[in-house]
Amino acid sequence: MLQSVEASRLSVIEVLDKHKVDAATGLSSEEVGARMRIHGANEMEEGEQETLCQKYMDQLKEPLIVMLLCSALVSALMQQYDDALSIAAAVLIVSTVAFIQEYRSEKSLEALNKLVPPKCHVLRDGRVVNIMARELVPGDIVQIGIGDRVPADCRVLSCTDLLVDESSLTGEALPAEKTAALLLFNELGSTKNTSSLSSSGSGLLLPNTGGTAAKLATSAGAVGAPGASLGTSMSGIDSKHLSLQQQQQQQHQQQEIPIAERTNMIFLGTLVCNGHGKAVVVGTGMKSEFGKTFEEMRDMENRRTPLQAKMDALAKQISIVSFGVILVIGLLGLVQGKGLLSMFQIGVSLAVAAIPEGLPICVTVTLALGVMRMAKRNAIIKKLPSVEALGCATVVCVDKTGTLTQNQMTVQEVFCLGLKGGRGMEGGEGVRFTGVGYGVNGCRVTLNGGMLAPRSVTPVVALLEAGCMCNNAHLEVGGGEGGREGGGLNGNSSSKSAGGNGNGRGGGGGGGGGGGGGGGGGGGSCSNRVVMRGQPTEAALLVAAAKFGVDDPRGNHERVSEMAFSSERKYMEVVVSRQGGKEGKRWGGREEIVYVKGILEVILPKCQTYVGSSGGGLRQQQQQQVLEELEEEDRMLVVQKAANMARQGLRVLAVAWGVDREKLTFGGLIGMLDPPRPGVRASIAVMRQSKIRVAMITGDAKETAESIAAELGFYEKGVDEALSGPEMEYMSAAQLESVIKRVAVFYRTSPRHKLAIVRALQAVGEVVAMTGDGVNDAAALKQSDIGVAMGRSGTDVAKEAADMIMVDDNFNTITYAVEEGKSIFYNIKNFLTFQLSTSVAALTIVALATLMGLDCPLNAMQILWINIIMDGPPAQSLGVEPVDPVVMRRPPRRANEAILDRALGIRVLSNAALITVGTLYVYWKEMGHDGIVSKRDTTMTFTTFVVFDMFNALCCRHAEKPVFNLPFFSNKPFLVAVGGSMVGQFLVIYFPPLQEVFQTEALSFWDLCYISALASSLLLLDTLRKVFFRPQQPTGGEYPYSHFSFALTDAWHKLVARMQWSGGARRKKGGGGGEEGGRSGGGTRGVGGGGGGGGN
Repeated sequence: MLQSVEASRLSVIEVLDKHKVDAATGLSSEEVGARMRIHGANEMEEGEQETLCQKYMDQLKEPLIVMLLCSALVSALMQQYDDALSIAAAVLIVSTVAFIQEYRSEKSLEALNKLVPPKCHVLRDGRVVNIMARELVPGDIVQIGIGDRVPADCRVLSCTDLLVDESSLTGEALPAEKTAALLLFNELGSTKNTSSLSSSGSGLLLPNTGGTAAKLATSAGAVGAPGASLGTSMSGIDSKHLSLQQQQQQQHQQQEIPIAERTNMIFLGTLVCNGHGKAVVVGTGMKSEFGKTFEEMRDMENRRTPLQAKMDALAKQISIVSFGVILVIGLLGLVQGKGLLSMFQIGVSLAVAAIPEGLPICVTVTLALGVMRMAKRNAIIKKLPSVEALGCATVVCVDKTGTLTQNQMTVQEVFCLGLKGGRGMEGGEGVRFTGVGYGVNGCRVTLNGGMLAPRSVTPVVALLEAGCMCNNAHLEVGGGEGGREGGGLNGNSSSKSAGGNGNGRGGGGGGGGGGGGGGGGGGGSCSNRVVMRGQPTEAALLVAAAKFGVDDPRGNHERVSEMAFSSERKYMEVVVSRQGGKEGKRWGGREEIVYVKGILEVILPKCQTYVGSSGGGLRQQQQQQVLEELEEEDRMLVVQKAANMARQGLRVLAVAWGVDREKLTFGGLIGMLDPPRPGVRASIAVMRQSKIRVAMITGDAKETAESIAAELGFYEKGVDEALSGPEMEYMSAAQLESVIKRVAVFYRTSPRHKLAIVRALQAVGEVVAMTGDGVNDAAALKQSDIGVAMGRSGTDVAKEAADMIMVDDNFNTITYAVEEGKSIFYNIKNFLTFQLSTSVAALTIVALATLMGLDCPLNAMQILWINIIMDGPPAQSLGVEPVDPVVMRRPPRRANEAILDRALGIRVLSNAALITVGTLYVYWKEMGHDGIVSKRDTTMTFTTFVVFDMFNALCCRHAEKPVFNLPFFSNKPFLVAVGGSMVGQFLVIYFPPLQEVFQTEALSFWDLCYISALASSLLLLDTLRKVFFRPQQPTGGEYPYSHFSFALTDAWHKLVARMQWSGGARRKKGGGGGEEGGRSGGGTRGVGGGGGGGGN
């Protein structure tokens, strides 16, 4: 395998020869398999991994576990073998649980890294195929284009305007310009005075001699061996000077060429910013330049997410408090004359149980599992912190095309000035097309309700033919192979597109040819499925031409040049000449014709004529050229008609052609419909109900944008505002910030406007989610709080900059991701409540018993068992509680919102208090008046605590809903976890070997009934707190309790309202007495939601 620095010194032919590959056909499948076995997969090696045994042993190195082992050793030395075995067994269980948790966390994070496997286009067996980048081998021929991530270290074979962002490797802020030319020794260092034989092929760079660049005149010199080329092509240079140069070359070849100066190399992981090219793979995996860097950094620890950092800090604070309490308990025990070893064991056990060392792991597992659930719903989260930010988003800025709409354009209406005085054209009516999608089966072309025969309206024929000419799309009927070489397939501009489209027309019936042939019956029919390749807008033009029986004329023309559509230019231009060069003579004696299509504001000022009512299509125009002058009233009619189309929600394209770019012939307007995606309106309604604003960003006209936004329910004229890109350019940052909160539609925008929108929204305190798909969107995606890239249409550059990738480009996916983000944070608070209430209860029970001079109610083994329950499956299963629709309707949480807030603290303390009182009551009652603690006493106390804790877990499933309002089987992992914990508890008190370890004895059926009845009081307390003392939520009283609890709640709120407000005034927010939200919770809910009063 060549090193990249070696490949940069070789010519293209030499590199291909060393890899034994033909640039025209690529490697064969058999050769790929052989090289894969030699070089391995194109991926980073993780290095030597710890074995499972080593990972398990790491658990035994934890300070608290070491202290427990020391305690077991002391017990063994004092011949207290029962205690020693019990502690050893407990350590084994605790370590096993911790090991399983960490293992799950690691596996979940590994799965996240595999959610977005990079792909690439490679030439194999003479065909271009799309494969996983990990399948590349040295010698593969890859094709790269704008927005792609470079899949391996490659030597450039040919390129056009290729710019690559190498900042990840070199630190250079500006993209590096690439060439296929050979690097010579004089290029090393700062000397850049070279010239290239070819910018798109292989070249041999020669030094400037005497200020003049020497250049090889023959192609053999360009691709041959450097020594031979110099010997035959530079006879004018004296041998002495040549010998000196060769010595310098040998010296420089021994030097390392900086990565930034290897201009004929592209490197793994870098991003293509502009242009396209072809390259041969020379380095894969760890043999690449990125692999060298990866090897240096792979031992570095991953950074903690903000939420994990908060959990670490919280655990540390709790640990400090717990150690303080444990120290006091230990000192009190010693003062009371209790044994040092006994108090040491209890203290260490309490430390293990009370300190939530598993809390950060639970957070990681919960976040990772949430991300995996999102992936199943087409939302791929690249980084865990993004999950936290999703629940804080206050504004979602979304592209219209393909996200809010289906990105399946269909021509609905065509307008030509040549028919303004024709039949039925009064008022500027247009020709209408029926049908949706890319099929022509059963479609009709009508004018004022009457069906038109194919090709019967000549200005329309001319317009549709021009739309086909200025087009890179391709249609395949029945998936025919004939069109695979068409220019529209790749969307590239080259003269090959004409020949390719010709093949497609003849072989597959694609384009307009095959479809038009079947359209003789007035609208066309197609028995085969039509497959689109290219941009949906351009494919819609081909379909419209086929519906009207218009043949695709591209096969009869040679494309000379193309100027692609850009968000800045706002139009596309194609220059063609008819094969044989005869057409140009009929167009003013020139060989070339210019076709343009784009927005009306740009196209119309370039036009001076239009095709008259007697004008024909391209073939007829070659003979007649019936053109009429474009008057001012004609221009006003066109503008009026474009506005009318836009108000119907149509995207309007203007088409023109001519021999002079500034004196074009106006063809007409084409109105296309891109229908909204199913379910988008409902998703937007949910977002708006939860106080998340939706803002649409589009390049369409104002009328089109407003129509779509109003149809989807987030724009109301007179309430919301629309702002154009040009208007933004004339506004200062302060002016934009003053109006940005009222804007729901941004129209006629380009990617650079997105960055200004994000910054303005963030300046006024919004948390912004921004969608994007292009290279120019990367800056806005990176600047936003949550960058969302398109999975289907998005470039690799956009995906790299984004935090989240929508696999299906569907707005509904964003809604689900926001919903899941809210739910994950909500679930984390729920299992945090469970863990903290258990810790507080355990500490309080032992502390109070010690203060009262009683023996410890729980021994060391029992406390460790409680720790397993607290940090084990019951806690983790709370993190996968299904999303509650009520949570989604709430406003976004503040980014700086504390996890341990007042409401959570009240839940923790109230639950812990009842667990403590109930457990101590059983302990006191069982102990009796003699003060002697028996096995039965500790078994009853221990079991009471565990059963209380299981009811506590049940109550922690939801922060506000009572248990009886939760679907019982909605969280099956929770049921399994609780059931497993109870089975384990029964084994502890009924299985003889475990009885010895935990010092328990069997309990009767009635004992279990008594404990269950007492522990169920936690359900009563939890229900009373949630029904009567539930903190007021921003969305009002949204929980549908039973009729009885509704009545109780309503009565309670009315009583409180009358006590708090003089004159019997009712509260207007939140409570059941609110008149605005519906009387007594039974009225119609407002947008703010709620049976007891919300917004209007």
